[in-house]
Amino acid sequence: MEISEYYALSLSAAFALVLLPLLLFAARWLRGHIGHDLHCLLHPLLPPSISFKVLISRYEFVVCCSLLALNILYVTLDNDDIESVVRRLGHMALVNLVPTSCGAHMNQLASICGIHHDRYFRFHAYLGVLFVAEAILHTAFALQLPNVSINSYAELIALSSVCAIFVSSILHYWFFELFSYIHTFLASAILVALWLHLPSTPLRERPRLYILLCSVLFISIKTWRYLNIAYLSFSGWRQSMATIEKHGDSVEIRVRLARPLKLHAGQYIYLSLWGLSSLSAFEYHPFQICWEYADEHAQQVIVLLAQARRGFSRRLLMATPYEHRALIEGPYGKTLSLGQYGTVLLFATDMGIAGQLPYIRKLLEQYQQCKVKTRRIALFWELEDEGYRYWVKEWMNQMLSLDSDYVSP
Repeated sequence: MEISEYYALSLSAAFALVLLPLLLFAARWLRGHIGHDLHCLLHPLLPPSISFKVLISRYEFVVCCSLLALNILYVTLDNDDIESVVRRLGHMALVNLVPTSCGAHMNQLASICGIHHDRYFRFHAYLGVLFVAEAILHTAFALQLPNVSINSYAELIALSSVCAIFVSSILHYWFFELFSYIHTFLASAILVALWLHLPSTPLRERPRLYILLCSVLFISIKTWRYLNIAYLSFSGWRQSMATIEKHGDSVEIRVRLARPLKLHAGQYIYLSLWGLSSLSAFEYHPFQICWEYADEHAQQVIVLLAQARRGFSRRLLMATPYEHRALIEGPYGKTLSLGQYGTVLLFATDMGIAGQLPYIRKLLEQYQQCKVKTRRIALFWELEDEGYRYWVKEWMNQMLSLDSDYVSP
């Protein structure tokens, strides 16, 4: 590493710590004075899928500010000429590309680290924006140098793919599955084009080492994902099957698994159903695991609840009642250890009960085994439609049968 890199790392950390209280105060002030007016002004003009109510934690805010400060300081400090700026912008773009290559789709690596899928997606977006900005600036400054021009197919493909991957992000709100496949294709094109664009150096040396790391991460995570889907969805001649039951504007999905799966409270899976549409086999959507049991053939069955809105969930409501072949990916998510508390309060609204039932069941089972300190469980469930009670009536009765000491009044 160059001396400027060490200097940038130490200075940016101190700079972020000094400015953090001021930035937090500014964020609160803007949210209180401007956020409400801006929301009221723009909300009627935007589609329902876009909302200004997404809040990030202080941890995310600190990480984003630190990333931005690190990148700016590394590019600007101790710089003598434009050629050095071009080189540093290129290096930083490749460094940011390495973690971005893990993809925006949830994976086992992020799940093991306990990262929530929404937070993981946002971090991917933050790093992706940094990469795109630095790649475009790298190109713009490089064109200012003498005897430099875009005169190869690799450079043209790299630049056009970087711009296209940024512009295509607007499709995310309306055509998520189409966007994800376009995104993957453009990311692959960027890796190949950058490999051809970089000077020929040994693989252990920068900057080709960065592209090698990106490729290894990209291929490994994709391969692991598809192996996970194949393992959970098929077992010899058996395949995971799903049945759909409708009630009002909600659906209950019962998936009979081809292989037994060890599940924990708070986990979720990605589900794809064949036959809902011409492309439904390529659509994977996350669902919270609400319940599990063994059927008459001793096969494990998991139950998922969903409220029909648009896209995939709307097609579920219109689906035919026969069995559908299912593809399963997961499970993902980190369970919470609630057994260390004497009193546990759980809150849910409507379909949100799906995420609370597994915790109640787990606490009651562990209470019977004398493994938890919990002596009281209180569930507060707000309902807009009384029909939701019928979905969970059977499971509530099973949990009440476990509650012989009236742990959950």
